Amino acid sequence: MKKIEWRRRGKEMIATVKLLHWWTHGNEWIAKVVGFDDKYVYQREFCPTIERDWSRSGKNGSTYFWIKEKGYYEYREPRTGGADRGFLYWDGESDEMVDVDEEVVVEYLKSLENKEVKEEA
Repeated sequence: MKKIEWRRRGKEMIATVKLLHWWTHGNEWIAKVVGFDDKYVYQREFCPTIERDWSRSGKNGSTYFWIKEKGYYEYREPRTGGADRGFLYWDGESDEMVDVDEEVVVEYLKSLENKEVKEEA
């Protein structure tokens, strides 16, 4: 589970999520999962960075990402011994992104594909 932090951007309030930054353990990122991909397994729309709260050296700290809409998200967050990677769901209103199994994301994407096929027919 990840906590949604509401921040002011100009006149609007936006939802952000904080991931740890640890320079020696790879990049942190979060992306909305929007479909299947032959090469990367999933098509993703990467969320923009809103703020970096890093140490002066840039080796550790936190990175805040803008979560624009409800949906399923995949994330990667550096941890001791590698990285924490998983899937989250946000309903677009609550203050939490909840952990979901990859199977839930796959079923959701399959339902989208089936819907598109029916609309084409």
